Amino acid sequence: MLRNILMFVASCALTVGCSSAGSDSDAEDSYVEEFDCTGVISTQVSTPDLRHYELAGPVKSCRRTTFYDVVRDNDNKLAIDTAGRNIVESTAYFSPEGGYIAKEHERIRRDQNGRIEHWEDRAPNYPAIHPGYLKDSYDFEHIDENHHKVSSATMVSYVITDEYGRIIGEQIHSNDPKFDTSAHNVYRKYDKRGNWTERLTIWTTHTAGDSLPTTRYSIDRRRIIYY
Repeated sequence: MLRNILMFVASCALTVGCSSAGSDSDAEDSYVEEFDCTGVISTQVSTPDLRHYELAGPVKSCRRTTFYDVVRDNDNKLAIDTAGRNIVESTAYFSPEGGYIAKEHERIRRDQNGRIEHWEDRAPNYPAIHPGYLKDSYDFEHIDENHHKVSSATMVSYVITDEYGRIIGEQIHSNDPKFDTSAHNVYRKYDKRGNWTERLTIWTTHTAGDSLPTTRYSIDRRRIIYY
C-alpha cells in the first residue's frame, strides 16, 4: 500500500483534476515507427495550462490511465495489471483557448504570467466530513522554464522538463510517510500531433528503515481528444 501511495502522490504532482471519466473513443491513433514527434509537436500551439499537462495543440480533453505495480514477466517484458487493480484514471478538460477547465470541487490560483501556482481539491474525503474539508493542496513554483518545485503539506518535489514540457525526471522528498524517490520517464508512443500517449516511469525509492532503495515501474497511457 505504501508504494502505491507514494507513487500516486508523485505522479499527481503536476497533474491536477484527478477524477474519472468515460472512454474517449474518437482519440487519435498512436504513432508508427520513424514518426518525428518532436518535429510535429514543435509546430503545435501551446499555453501555460497545456504545458502544465505536457500537451500542445487544440486539446479538448486528456484522459490518463496509470498502471501501478508493472512487473517484468519471464520474457523480461513489462506486464500491466489487466485485472483493474492498482489503476488510477484522471481526465483534464480544456477550453478552445487552451485554458484548463477546473472541476466543481477545485480551486486554482495563478501567478502574474497566468501559470497555475496553487491548486486545491475541496471534495470531502469521506461522507461524514464537511464538504469544505481540504483534502489536497499543491503549490507550484516556476523556477525557470524547465525547472519547477511542487510542494504540499507533507512533500516537496523538483521537476525537470525538456523544451516541449515533457517531464524528464523528478526528485521527491516526503515527511509523511517518510521516503525519498526519484522518477525517470521513457516516452514510448505519440499521437499524430506529437503528444505522448504512453510512457514508462522508473521509480527508485528509499523509505525510512530500508537498507537499500527499491525500483518499481508504472505505465501511463493517454487518450486525447482535440477540437
